[in-house]
Formats: sequence, C-alpha cells, structure tokens
Amino acid sequence: MPYVPKKRRFHLTWKMGIVFVCIAVGIAALVFWRMDHSEVQGEFHACEFTNSQMRDLEQQSTQTIELEDYLFYGETLSLYMDPYDGEEDEIYGKTMELVNICSGEQYNFTVGNTADRQIFLPDLADGTYEIYLIDSFQRKRVVFADTVYSDAFQTMRRNGKVKEATLIADRSALDAYGGSLSANYAFLNVETVTPDADKADVLIDPFGLYTTVWGGIDVGFNGNGIVEYEEAYEVAVAMKEQLESYGLKVLISRDKEEVVEYYGENSRASKGYEADANYLIGIGFTSGIGHAGIETYHGIQSSTHLTNDILYYLLQNYGIEGSQTYTSQTSVHGVFSSSAVEGDDGRTVYDGMPVFRESGGKATLTGQYNERSAANQIYAEENGMQGIELDLACLSDEEDTQFYKDNKETIIRGLSEGFINALDVE
Repeated sequence: MPYVPKKRRFHLTWKMGIVFVCIAVGIAALVFWRMDHSEVQGEFHACEFTNSQMRDLEQQSTQTIELEDYLFYGETLSLYMDPYDGEEDEIYGKTMELVNICSGEQYNFTVGNTADRQIFLPDLADGTYEIYLIDSFQRKRVVFADTVYSDAFQTMRRNGKVKEATLIADRSALDAYGGSLSANYAFLNVETVTPDADKADVLIDPFGLYTTVWGGIDVGFNGNGIVEYEEAYEVAVAMKEQLESYGLKVLISRDKEEVVEYYGENSRASKGYEADANYLIGIGFTSGIGHAGIETYHGIQSSTHLTNDILYYLLQNYGIEGSQTYTSQTSVHGVFSSSAVEGDDGRTVYDGMPVFRESGGKATLTGQYNERSAANQIYAEENGMQGIELDLACLSDEEDTQFYKDNKETIIRGLSEGFINALDVE
C-alpha cells in the first residue's frame, strides 16, 4: 500500500487571531478613508473639504434671516430681503458679515442703498463664505426663501486673472455627502481663475449716432470746431488704448460712423452684455451757459464712489479740476448723479439716462421703463454693467473748449489712470 502522509490540521492560536483582527481593522480603515477621500460628486463643494468635513457644515445657526433676491452689478454682489424692484429694501443699513470657512477670515461692512455698495468681489480672498446679517442686534445666518444656484460670475481682469463667484443656497446641497440642511443656507464660492479670452472688462460708449424719439440721427453738440459724435469716438479709441495697456479687454459700442440704437438685440449695451463686461464708460460733451469743466455722472442705482475717485485722481496728479457748475455731490468738483424719471408703470425708479438704465441689467430695471425700452427685456435679468459718463468740455464755451484741446492727451490719460486706480488695477 502506498504511503499517504497525514494531513496537518491548522490550529488558530490567539496570537494569530490578533494579527488577523489587526489586518481586518486596517483594511476597514483604508476602505473608509478611501470612501471619505474619494472624488466628491456633489454640485456644491467647499475648500477641498473631505466628505466628513462637508457633512459638518450641516451644523448651522438656529438664528436665521430670510432673503428673497440677489443680483450682480459691476463687480458687486447685492442681496435683498424682498424681490428686487429698484426701491428701498430692508437690508439697507444692516451690518453684513462674511466668514471664509476655509481660512476663518472675516469681512464686515454696512450694506449701502445702491447696487455697488454691498459685496465687492475683488476684495475677497479665495474660499467659501457663510453670510450673516446683524438684525436687531442679533447675528443671523442668511438663508434664501427659494433654492439659488447662480451662474458663475467673473470680475474685471487684474494681472490677467479674475475672481469667479457663485452664490448657492440649497437645503439639499449636502445630500451627496450624507449630510442635511434644514433651510436654504447661503454660501458664496470665490475662486481666482483665468477668464475666457472673449470676456470683456469695459464697454466704452461714445455719444451720438442713434435715432431720436422725434426721428433723425443725433450727432450731438457742435461748437468751437468740435462735433460731439466725432470727438467722442476719438476719445473712446484713445481711452481704449490706455486701458488695454493695463491688461484689460475693452470694447467700443459703435464704429466712427455707425448708427447704433439704445434698444434691441444689436443695441449699444448688447455688446457689453454678450461679452460679460463689468463697466460702461460713456463719453460725451456739454453745451450751454455755465457748463465749463469736466462733468461726471453716475446712475441712480450706483454711488459716487467711482466718479469721485476718478476726478480726485485727475486733480491730485494733473491739477485738472472738475466742473463747478453745480454743487458737487462730494467735496470733489464735478461729481453729479443722473436723475430718476417716472416709467409707464407710474413708478419713479428709472434712470433718466438710457446709457445707464439699459446697460445695468437687473439692477437698473433694463427694458421696463416704457414701450420703447421693452425691446431690451431680453436683458432684464442679466448681470449689469456699472455705468459712468464723462463729459469732457462745454462746446459752447470757447475758453473751455480751447482748454480741452490744449490738454486733451493729459485729460484722457488722467481719466484712464483714475479709473484704473479707483478699481485697484495694477
């Protein structure tokens, strides 16, 4: 009979059991680690957080305050307690606090009553922000009545980069991570990115060459050797060159002899809307007794901040003072506001200057003023360009016109540099 070796039985000792347990625990830990560090599938994500860190965001404040609307204007994000209608809102005057949950950094400021005096996006460091309001001396977390997922909004170029911001308020935002929210808590994501090549920063609008309400083409004022529509275009070309030397992308709303309307798909502002421009600079001249000197205007939905800083820079660096025709809104001469006019709906909330009203998108109630402006309703919910107008001389005043001719290059350079300086473009 052939020899058959005995089968050895495997005996599990207590030492080997410990080894097996340790291996099992290690494998389980590795699995859980990989699950927690796996690629996040949620539409909302903050600070390169792990899944467990994202779940921790469900621990929100019990004190909340509900908002209903928002808009982007210029480079500012504005929030509203009521649906935006161009009138006073309860959020004005409250203290807003932004907390960067990635770094712990905080920003505090008082909410202004214009569309450019809330969250100025270029000031924010990259990260994800929780938003708070101080209401009745209590710090309350901002929530929205309805779900919000804004389109990504980009600021103006600075050193070839832009800040890209997205506003999110969704009670299901943490579902993908196994967390939950009890309300539509607001989060603001801010990231520095390279802009698309076709994104514009500034639209320059030289006055003239549009159809008036009475018929015919408006060529502007004419005096002392200057025709407004021609000179405004020359200034626009020169200012475009100046601004682009700082790395900005600048468009002009019309060619030298091109008639372009204020309303419709191929209007002046449409070029800016289509290219996601942040600012509009109107170029023109004045006429009439007492209008000597440079006059600047801002729209009724924006503040004096930008025009004041531009003229202050021009005065301090080149000794050129703004117009003293009327009492300036600031201590700097030549800073004026557009005026409000009554629309077909009976509300006096519309800007009297179409260059501002039809370029500011949602902020300036674009397309809602009257039957004629209704052609711009396609832009009624768009991000708006913050508009200013620079009127460079009084063409009926011989002395003022001559001063402009003698100092044209300096004036254009000073105004361009003032714009750059006011917005902290290096």
